[in-house]
Amino acid sequence: EEQLSQIPTRYQKARVTETARVSAEAIAQAPVVRAIDLLIKQAVRDRASDIHVEPQEDKLRVRYRIDGILHDIMALPLSVHPPF
Repeated sequence: EEQLSQIPTRYQKARVTETARVSAEAIAQAPVVRAIDLLIKQAVRDRASDIHVEPQEDKLRVRYRIDGILHDIMALPLSVHPPF
């Protein structure tokens, strides 16, 4: 009897775990997640201490601080950033 009562609980736990795994995979494949992942990986390779993402009037500026100096890395169109 005890084993039969555990079946729904085990099934529910397995289902929640599977749902979390699928959700994590979907998030990891999202374009914005991939872009941020690439920015972070490059910052680590460049030995940056900071990553600055700065909305400007005409663009979204990304800069890394390396050895105390801010370096422009890229400028993205405002379409990637919602309006203020």
